[in-house]
Amino acid sequence: MLACGGFLAGGESLLRRLEGALTYACRGPVYTQVLSAMERYFWWRGLAAKYLGVSFVRRSLKGGGMAEVRGVDGPRIARAVREILVAIGEDPERDGLAETPERVADAYAHLFSGLKEDPTSNLAVSFAAEGHDTVMLRDVPLASICEHHLLPFVGKAHVGYVPEERVVGLSEIVHLVEGFARRPQLQERLTARIADALYHDLGSRGSIVVIEAEQLCMTMRGAQKPGTLTVTSAARGVFDEEPGRRAEAMALMSRGERRG
Repeated sequence: MLACGGFLAGGESLLRRLEGALTYACRGPVYTQVLSAMERYFWWRGLAAKYLGVSFVRRSLKGGGMAEVRGVDGPRIARAVREILVAIGEDPERDGLAETPERVADAYAHLFSGLKEDPTSNLAVSFAAEGHDTVMLRDVPLASICEHHLLPFVGKAHVGYVPEERVVGLSEIVHLVEGFARRPQLQERLTARIADALYHDLGSRGSIVVIEAEQLCMTMRGAQKPGTLTVTSAARGVFDEEPGRRAEAMALMSRGERRG
């Protein structure tokens, strides 16, 4: 342990050089096995995260290191991205890619931050309703990651509900959408989860959600038809039971399209 301590104390630059040597020498499963063995050697997870994460993996250009987000293993993501670059025939140490694994780790920490929260908690603070008229948010910007290919889908959400006893702040509805979007997702599921939350968790008379988005997993690959929009809808309560309510909501949503 004394020898290990001395190695850790002055070994940041050595660890970086060692990582580069392992990447080029192994270029495959051996690299991952060596890293795993080193993590076990350091015994404590805290030391492994500190020296195999922040110091062992190259820091960002801004010098801040990778973002630390509860439950997100940034160093492991960075190592995986570096392996992907090697697997496609790229040089992960060349200018332009040297910092890419850490950038991707930071991006994933943000894009999947919804996994570490309960989006319905945004509905916890509410106020007494003074009526039962439709509340509508239109053209809420939305970006999520398709869970099938880990490629984005980007678009907008239209969200409406009819209060029962309580109303919620409009910003909280936006946060609700973001919370469900920031995780590996399907557009159909995302639409349903938002509608269910407003209906069941808020306790409204009904909710309706329409999402229009471009699925890059279809427009960049597969059919390769850029500009194609996928439209999904979900209706709960009065919007499902009363055609007039539903028609009113759909008309409110479509006004934005005619205006644009």
